[in-house]
Amino acid sequence: YEPGRAYVPEVPAGDAYERQTAYFVESVRNNQPPTRSGTASARLAVKMANAARQSLETGAVVPL
Repeated sequence: YEPGRAYVPEVPAGDAYERQTAYFVESVRNNQPPTRSGTASARLAVKMANAARQSLETGAVVPL
């Protein structure tokens, strides 16, 4: 990140949910745990989303 410069991430074409589901199905079929992100990342994402919603509803800072 550089101040004043835009950052445009590279995002693969197609539907993100479809790619995520296909990755999960392949992990299950191959009896392999996911390597892209684990349950800790998923838990944190849900926690952050809930905190953001609570903050929007109350106008307060919600600590994580």
